[in-house]
Amino acid sequence: MRPFYIIKNKYGFYSVSFVNQTTGKRTAWKSTHTADYSEAMLIASTWYKDGSPSEQARTALRISKQENKSSGIDVEKLIARLTDAEAKLLYIELAAKFGTSVPVLNTTPTPVVEAAPVNTAPVEEPAPKKKVVVVHKKNALADSGLLPEDVAQKVYEPLNPDCTIKLCEFLRNFWTPEKSEYIQNKRAHKKSIGDYHCKEMRGMVDRYWLPFFGEEFTVGELSEQYLEDFLQELANFRHLKGATINHARTCGATGLKWLKNKGVIHSNPMANVEAFSKSDATPR
Repeated sequence: MRPFYIIKNKYGFYSVSFVNQTTGKRTAWKSTHTADYSEAMLIASTWYKDGSPSEQARTALRISKQENKSSGIDVEKLIARLTDAEAKLLYIELAAKFGTSVPVLNTTPTPVVEAAPVNTAPVEEPAPKKKVVVVHKKNALADSGLLPEDVAQKVYEPLNPDCTIKLCEFLRNFWTPEKSEYIQNKRAHKKSIGDYHCKEMRGMVDRYWLPFFGEEFTVGELSEQYLEDFLQELANFRHLKGATINHARTCGATGLKWLKNKGVIHSNPMANVEAFSKSDATPR
């Protein structure tokens, strides 16, 4: 009688069924998990001799249960009840009983590694605010010799001493559409004042008015002579064309006229300041 039969299952692997030599009954088919016939025959022969893996596991489990049952001790519960000292003692006793060596426990203390010092990134200090060099002078007319110094200084006296509005700050805001009542009113009356024109005027403030008058100079301190000196500065030292100087003049003249119309100042210092010829930097 054949000890076993081998067939290929639907998955392509060979399965084996063993025959009880006494009763002639066959076991359920068990896959060898191989598609090679020779390898399947070798596996089947090994199982026939030593038993299949599942049978070996069941046999080992049955033997283990029998041994545990015979001792009458629940090992898991026993271990759970032991303290650390009792567990170590039990371990040593078991090692001595079964002739195994007890490993030497390493009692060297764990080295303490000191944390590296934390290096904080340097905090960059904010760059100092660029200072504006103010070049306006109060003695230009006196130096000319045309008038005595004490008389010449009077032409620089403030025309509107009660007005403390900062000149350059006012001109920037005046040419900013979101802040300027003047521009908003013009646009409401359908008079074109474009954003580009406003941007150019603010640029005039930063390029020409601010370097001459500075941040702190007020509208009230202005006089006609200050404005004459300012335009002459653009012509003689900055060497600007007449058209450019006139744009810079218009930048301030429009704002000062608006202040006069609103009653903020009682005298417009730009009223009598001449414009320049567009072809050069010569006053008309």
